[in-house]
Amino acid sequence: MSRRDACKEPGRPGHGQSRNLEATKSSRLREVVVDPLEEYGLPSKGETRLNEHDTQEAYFALILSRVEQQSRLDKSRIDGLADDVASLAIDHTLKVRRAAPPIHSYQELPDIVVMAMRKVREGIVASKRADAFAQDVYKFIIRSTIRAEKREAYHPALLYLLRSLDVRSPLSEQDRQELAGYLVLDLACFQNDLNAAYMLQRRYELQDRTIRDILHALARENWDSYWKSKHAATVCQWQLTSYADERMRRHVGKCLTKTYFTCDRDFIEKALDLDRESLSTSIGNFNWQIEDEMVVIRKLKPR
Repeated sequence: MSRRDACKEPGRPGHGQSRNLEATKSSRLREVVVDPLEEYGLPSKGETRLNEHDTQEAYFALILSRVEQQSRLDKSRIDGLADDVASLAIDHTLKVRRAAPPIHSYQELPDIVVMAMRKVREGIVASKRADAFAQDVYKFIIRSTIRAEKREAYHPALLYLLRSLDVRSPLSEQDRQELAGYLVLDLACFQNDLNAAYMLQRRYELQDRTIRDILHALARENWDSYWKSKHAATVCQWQLTSYADERMRRHVGKCLTKTYFTCDRDFIEKALDLDRESLSTSIGNFNWQIEDEMVVIRKLKPR
């Protein structure tokens, strides 16, 4: 053993080892960065802080801020979202103002934002809140998640708003007509329950001609009337109606199969409202074949 090694105290690390231990210690003590939207848990799982009204309003302000940031990231797809966020402007007391007009363009919502919307909804339910703020939160969430095609978010929100909030804090007739219409379209297009859709339409005495025409087209399986009605719909109505597109498209495919042997490809694309790539992908569902610019629907059976 050398004299240098003998001078070291037993069990004491050398200079290099000491630096490694300090680096390890500092890395363990490094502060974990938590997204503000993940600060709270779900009230249904035991979170109680979101039962406070001030906390709900501050948390919803964070949601609006995040949605506004998302709209800036992709203005081409969410170009009307900023206007809707502005209509729910937060004042110095972090309370949301009353106005909440419909949003007019498609949007994407990150999963963390959708989960945050669920948390604030559950907080409102847990606190039994039924005021203008609660209405505005639910309306904003419903419109946003319909356009983002998040049915797990908009459907329970619609049911609670119409069955509970509207009873304790009545909606305006315009809002009631709009939101009940969304539920009617969900019943008709997603759930394929036209009977329940017509019953709900009658219960709320809906005056929306577009919804009436869409229901009429679905009941008669009239593809042409269906698309004409859909093109007159609002963006939220368009998204809800899209759940019935494939069902109606299959019906048109069956009609074409019984009527034609061959058709021009352009005609089939227009008839099914598909582009060339989509037609090539879904052509197998109809047992058809594409030959150059023709679609072979049926082949003559040899006699």
